[in-house]
Amino acid sequence: EKMPVISVERDLLFKTLAVPADYSEKDFDELCFEFGIELDEVLEEDGKEIYKIDLPANRYDLLCLEGLARSLRVFTNKEPAPVFNVVTPSPEVAAQTELVVKKETAQVRRFVVAAILRNISFDEHSYQSFIDLQEHLHRNICRER
Repeated sequence: EKMPVISVERDLLFKTLAVPADYSEKDFDELCFEFGIELDEVLEEDGKEIYKIDLPANRYDLLCLEGLARSLRVFTNKEPAPVFNVVTPSPEVAAQTELVVKKETAQVRRFVVAAILRNISFDEHSYQSFIDLQEHLHRNICRER
């Protein structure tokens, strides 16, 4: 099975990783090797250096810049591992929430997952990254269904 590949802008990645100004492609390539991923290709697009990174097929948390950077910061002991909590909605919120799956959709997608995100702010980059993440999940977990 083909490994997922993400494309990230080098300068944005290095800023998000909080690495020193003299951090190089070689340094990042070594970090990738230690972490178990691969810097596959370096391209230039619109005057920006783009890193194409091969990821393990079972690491869906790495499919966006933010997830990759967070995992690398945890790996390098720059921050603690995150703790996620599932929050049960209040009865009022639950009463207003409904996920509708049409019969014809249910025949193609046996399982459907949804999330409600609150108190999230997007800028142009983070919004595009979020959309890219959804597309990567669609191609990988959902097998393009």
